[in-house]
Amino acid sequence: MISVQNAQDKISINKKQIAKKASRVLKSLKKQNCDLSIILVDNNQIKRLNKEYLNKKHSTDVLAFSMKEGKALRGDEKLLGDIAICVEKARMVARATNISLEKEIDLYLVHGILHLLGYRDKTEKERASLFKKQEKLTGLLWKEEV
Repeated sequence: MISVQNAQDKISINKKQIAKKASRVLKSLKKQNCDLSIILVDNNQIKRLNKEYLNKKHSTDVLAFSMKEGKALRGDEKLLGDIAICVEKARMVARATNISLEKEIDLYLVHGILHLLGYRDKTEKERASLFKKQEKLTGLLWKEEV
Protein backbone atom coordinates (compact mmCIF):
# COMPACT_ATOMS: atom_id res chain seq x y z
CA MET A 1 0.00 0.00 0.00
CA ILE A 2 1.20 3.47 -0.83
CA SER A 3 0.03 6.37 1.28
CA VAL A 4 0.53 10.00 0.24
CA GLN A 5 -0.17 12.80 2.71
CA ASN A 6 0.01 16.47 1.77
CA ALA A 7 1.06 18.31 4.94
CA GLN A 8 1.76 21.61 3.19
CA ASP A 9 -0.72 24.09 1.74
CA LYS A 10 1.50 26.35 -0.37
CA ILE A 11 1.58 24.39 -3.63
CA SER A 12 -1.17 22.33 -5.24
CA ILE A 13 -0.12 18.68 -5.60
CA ASN A 14 -1.76 15.65 -7.22
CA LYS A 15 -1.39 12.98 -4.52
CA LYS A 16 -2.92 10.24 -6.69
CA GLN A 17 -0.35 10.83 -9.41
CA ILE A 18 2.50 10.64 -6.90
CA ALA A 19 1.12 7.37 -5.52
CA LYS A 20 0.77 5.99 -9.04
CA LYS A 21 4.37 6.89 -9.88
CA ALA A 22 5.65 5.42 -6.62
CA SER A 23 3.78 2.22 -7.46
CA ARG A 24 5.41 2.10 -10.92
CA VAL A 25 8.87 2.60 -9.43
CA LEU A 26 8.33 -0.10 -6.80
CA LYS A 27 6.99 -2.48 -9.44
CA SER A 28 10.03 -1.95 -11.66
CA LEU A 29 12.22 -2.70 -8.62
CA LYS A 30 10.18 -5.84 -7.89
CA LYS A 31 9.01 -4.35 -4.58
CA GLN A 32 5.35 -3.89 -5.52
CA ASN A 33 4.15 -5.62 -2.35
CA CYS A 34 5.86 -3.13 -0.04
CA ASP A 35 4.13 -0.47 2.04
CA LEU A 36 5.38 3.06 1.54
CA SER A 37 4.38 6.33 3.15
CA ILE A 38 5.06 9.66 1.43
CA ILE A 39 4.55 13.02 3.11
CA LEU A 40 4.72 16.29 1.20
CA VAL A 41 6.05 19.11 3.35
CA ASP A 42 7.17 22.74 3.18
CA ASN A 43 10.61 24.20 3.95
CA ASN A 44 9.94 24.71 7.66
CA GLN A 45 8.67 21.16 8.10
CA ILE A 46 11.60 19.52 6.29
CA LYS A 47 14.04 21.69 8.24
CA ARG A 48 12.42 20.55 11.49
CA LEU A 49 12.59 16.88 10.43
CA ASN A 50 16.22 17.25 9.32
CA LYS A 51 17.12 18.79 12.70
CA GLU A 52 15.17 16.25 14.76
CA TYR A 53 16.30 13.08 13.00
CA LEU A 54 19.66 13.95 11.42
CA ASN A 55 20.78 16.82 13.67
CA LYS A 56 21.22 19.08 10.63
CA LYS A 57 20.07 22.70 10.87
CA HIS A 58 19.11 23.31 7.25
CA SER A 59 16.29 22.40 4.93
CA THR A 60 16.76 19.70 2.31
CA ASP A 61 14.88 18.26 -0.65
CA VAL A 62 14.01 14.74 0.48
CA LEU A 63 14.42 12.59 3.58
CA ALA A 64 14.00 8.82 3.70
CA PHE A 65 13.27 6.88 6.88
CA SER A 66 13.77 3.19 6.30
CA MET A 67 11.90 0.54 8.23
CA LYS A 68 14.54 -1.97 7.12
CA GLU A 69 17.41 -0.50 9.13
CA GLY A 70 18.19 -2.06 12.46
CA LYS A 71 16.41 -5.14 13.75
CA ALA A 72 13.19 -5.90 11.91
CA LEU A 73 10.03 -6.55 13.86
CA ARG A 74 8.10 -9.71 13.14
CA GLY A 75 5.37 -9.09 10.60
CA ASP A 76 6.82 -5.89 9.16
CA GLU A 77 8.47 -7.46 6.11
CA LYS A 78 6.27 -5.37 3.81
CA LEU A 79 7.09 -2.04 5.49
CA LEU A 80 9.55 -0.15 3.33
CA GLY A 81 9.53 3.19 5.12
CA ASP A 82 8.64 6.86 4.89
CA ILE A 83 9.71 9.58 2.49
CA ALA A 84 9.38 13.30 3.20
CA ILE A 85 9.49 15.48 0.08
CA CYS A 86 9.92 19.25 0.33
CA VAL A 87 7.56 20.66 -2.28
CA GLU A 88 8.85 24.23 -1.87
CA LYS A 89 12.41 23.09 -2.53
CA ALA A 90 11.20 21.12 -5.56
CA ARG A 91 9.50 24.22 -6.97
CA MET A 92 12.60 26.36 -6.40
CA VAL A 93 14.94 23.85 -8.09
CA ALA A 94 12.47 23.19 -10.92
CA ARG A 95 12.32 26.88 -11.71
CA ALA A 96 16.12 27.24 -11.52
CA THR A 97 16.73 24.23 -13.79
CA ASN A 98 13.78 24.90 -16.10
CA ILE A 99 12.00 21.58 -15.61
CA SER A 100 8.47 20.93 -14.39
CA LEU A 101 7.64 20.72 -10.71
CA GLU A 102 6.26 17.23 -11.32
CA LYS A 103 9.56 16.00 -12.74
CA GLU A 104 11.52 17.47 -9.84
CA ILE A 105 9.19 15.73 -7.38
CA ASP A 106 9.64 12.51 -9.39
CA LEU A 107 13.41 12.82 -8.87
CA TYR A 108 12.95 13.24 -5.11
CA LEU A 109 10.49 10.35 -5.00
CA VAL A 110 12.83 7.96 -6.82
CA HIS A 111 15.82 9.18 -4.79
CA GLY A 112 13.93 8.54 -1.54
CA ILE A 113 12.79 5.07 -2.62
CA LEU A 114 16.35 4.13 -3.54
CA HIS A 115 17.56 5.25 -0.13
CA LEU A 116 14.88 3.10 1.50
CA LEU A 117 16.18 0.15 -0.51
CA GLY A 118 19.72 0.64 0.75
CA TYR A 119 21.31 2.88 -1.87
CA ARG A 120 23.63 5.43 -0.29
CA ASP A 121 25.37 8.59 -1.49
CA LYS A 122 28.14 9.16 1.04
CA THR A 123 31.00 8.30 -1.34
CA GLU A 124 31.54 9.10 -5.00
CA LYS A 125 31.11 5.42 -5.91
CA GLU A 126 27.84 5.19 -3.96
CA ARG A 127 26.56 8.43 -5.53
CA ALA A 128 27.39 7.18 -9.01
CA SER A 129 25.48 3.94 -8.41
CA LEU A 130 22.48 5.73 -6.90
CA PHE A 131 22.30 8.37 -9.64
CA LYS A 132 22.64 5.78 -12.40
CA LYS A 133 19.67 3.84 -10.98
CA GLN A 134 17.75 7.07 -10.35
CA GLU A 135 18.24 8.16 -13.96
CA LYS A 136 17.01 4.80 -15.24
CA LEU A 137 13.89 4.87 -13.05
CA THR A 138 12.95 8.48 -13.77
CA GLY A 139 13.48 7.74 -17.45
CA LEU A 140 10.95 4.93 -17.18
CA LEU A 141 8.46 7.23 -15.45
CA TRP A 142 8.87 10.00 -17.97
CA LYS A 143 8.77 7.64 -20.93
CA GLU A 144 5.40 6.36 -19.73
CA GLU A 145 4.06 9.94 -19.60
CA VAL A 146 4.57 10.46 -23.33
